[in-house]
Amino acid sequence: LVRGLDYYNRTTFEYKTEQLGSQDALGGGGRYDGLVELVGGPSIPAVGLALGIDRIELMDPPALKAAEGRRGVWLVTMEPAADKAISLVHPLRQQGVMLQYDLLGRSFKAQFKQADRSNSRWTLIIGPDDL
Repeated sequence: LVRGLDYYNRTTFEYKTEQLGSQDALGGGGRYDGLVELVGGPSIPAVGLALGIDRIELMDPPALKAAEGRRGVWLVTMEPAADKAISLVHPLRQQGVMLQYDLLGRSFKAQFKQADRSNSRWTLIIGPDDL
């Protein structure tokens, strides 16, 4: 399996569906051992993945039953990016995005639990490397 990036090593994986015809990949990823070292960091093992939201949205509704009835976005933030991430709330709401976030300064884990209980369709995670 070739994912188009030459820094994968050992394991690679891909999520596919029969519902999208020839463009059947929903996403994929693999091992990135040595990638951090390649850009000047320590030698550490790593794994990552990416999913195409646009592809997932193209799937037939029965495949998305778990998301039925859910709406909006729950924002999960990671310190030290929380304040900066929350500054995005107002502009996103002005664009029509139904966005909620934690006002209590809870831990990352607690925010995820709240996102699950909130009935939001999507969870947006913003950490220090994302801003």
